[in-house]
Amino acid sequence: MLVRYIGKSVSGMKRPQDHTKSSVLKKNVGHSGNWLRELLSTGLKPEIQIFEKTDTSDKLVEAECRWIAFGRSQGWPLTNLTDGGDGNTGWQPSEATRANMRAARVRVMQFPEARENASKAQSKRFKSATERARSRDVALRLWESPEMRELMMSRVKETRQLPEYKEKRSKLMKEAWETPELRENMTAKNRERWSSSDFRDKHRNSLIEANQRPETKKKRSDAQRARWTDEERKRMGDIFRQAKALPEAKANMSAGQKRRYSSAEERRKTGALVKQGWKERNLKGIFQQTAEVKANRSAGQKRRYASLEERRKTGAAIKKEWQKRKSREP
Repeated sequence: MLVRYIGKSVSGMKRPQDHTKSSVLKKNVGHSGNWLRELLSTGLKPEIQIFEKTDTSDKLVEAECRWIAFGRSQGWPLTNLTDGGDGNTGWQPSEATRANMRAARVRVMQFPEARENASKAQSKRFKSATERARSRDVALRLWESPEMRELMMSRVKETRQLPEYKEKRSKLMKEAWETPELRENMTAKNRERWSSSDFRDKHRNSLIEANQRPETKKKRSDAQRARWTDEERKRMGDIFRQAKALPEAKANMSAGQKRRYSSAEERRKTGALVKQGWKERNLKGIFQQTAEVKANRSAGQKRRYASLEERRKTGAAIKKEWQKRKSREP
């Protein structure tokens, strides 16, 4: 008897017999699948032999691992890719195999039905607290490797640049943001996060470091120029004016600033940053603008005040400010 594959079954002879079904065999692209297809093409069928029976699942797993190890020690030409048991223990795919598997997943996920089925499967899987804890432990172990961290971050960045990903994420966030409970939870989490001085320092340092890179400056500059059209400026201006006019918005902003600057340490840090910023920009040369900057500012002002409504608003705001100043004069 030539043994080519060893496996366990909790459903009697049903599982080993299912291996030869066309629907199952079509999905089996490993060594065992190739062997079965070759065997069936010659008109032969594999024989099934029971080596051992157990009364518990743990003993069944142990028996499978033991028989696979025994068969390999005897030189049996097994098509098993793993050492047996649950999962893929012992299998180390080559780089070529990894590339083929990755390409196959990408091809399959191009179909909406496949993406929907995968999403449903993941949702069902992560309803289990045990499964969530196991996945979290695996992710933490992988994150300890610098190479794995770099690989995972590169793939995340590539995915986030896809137009379909941006559109889907934007739609989901808009739908979720309409839920009051979600808004309250996110607000509470953000307040808790920003209340930590370590988080604020880390965030500030990361921004400073990023802004010092020429490629980051250029990328942000190009994005802002493309975004701030006349229509966008008018839209954002209306939004800010409406939001700032709300009493609760004014109260929240005032309370936030008071909470922030109630700390002497925060006041010292802000003062030091402001001094450093003015020093680096060279106070004497701030208003020595280039001809291009002057032209852009002039064109922007002309566009703004071309509207009669805008001129009226600005005039009314100036008159209101002067009236306030006069009322404060002794």
